[in-house]
Amino acid sequence: MKTLILEKMQKELKQFMKKVKELEKENHIQKEKLNRSIFQQESLQERLTQEVQQQQKPFEDTQNKDVFKIVVSNGVMVQLRDNSHYVDTEKQDCVAEEKNKKPVDHYIHVKELLRKHENEKAERKNTIRKLQEELEDSRREKTMILQLGLLLYQKILDMEQLQKELDYTTNKA
Repeated sequence: MKTLILEKMQKELKQFMKKVKELEKENHIQKEKLNRSIFQQESLQERLTQEVQQQQKPFEDTQNKDVFKIVVSNGVMVQLRDNSHYVDTEKQDCVAEEKNKKPVDHYIHVKELLRKHENEKAERKNTIRKLQEELEDSRREKTMILQLGLLLYQKILDMEQLQKELDYTTNKA
């Protein structure tokens, strides 16, 4: 009878150890996912930062090349250039507007990319937070299982001790 109980306890211990190994493997996989996600976020952020810097450079160069002020008066755009103080015609305004449209469109596009990047970054942070919670839950479960395993092991040792005492008393009698 005690042998059957002991065998059952040993079987449960083996199952427990198998479950511990599975949890450790799952824990390792979760850590790898978390590390990959962090790496992807950092590389995307760096790539976007570089792209934004490259895309802002032509816009800044255009602004620095031609320093001017635009004044809107009675619906007519007047461009005042430093040192010249003359009024451009509508045709020159259209040319200047067309010249500046490309960098402005580019700037708008970059702003949209940045907004999209910020949204993706927030999503990745949320994913990372969830993965960290899952990892913590996995650790708690692993700890609980280890505690149960230790308890089970202690019970096995107690049963072995009882078996020895029973054998001793039956041999003595």
